[in-house]
Amino acid sequence: TADYLLKVLVKDMRHYEHFLLDKLTGLDGVRGVHSSFVLRKVIERTELFVG
Repeated sequence: TADYLLKVLVKDMRHYEHFLLDKLTGLDGVRGVHSSFVLRKVIERTELFVG
């Protein structure tokens, strides 16, 4: 088996539900789904500090 992490951007929860129920769970091999949601960003940083 394999695990995958998807980052999905949708307009609203209704569109997410459509994606989840009508698209993702209909794919062969998809046995289960776990969802997590970002409510707000604490820090948005594009730089990576090394050293």
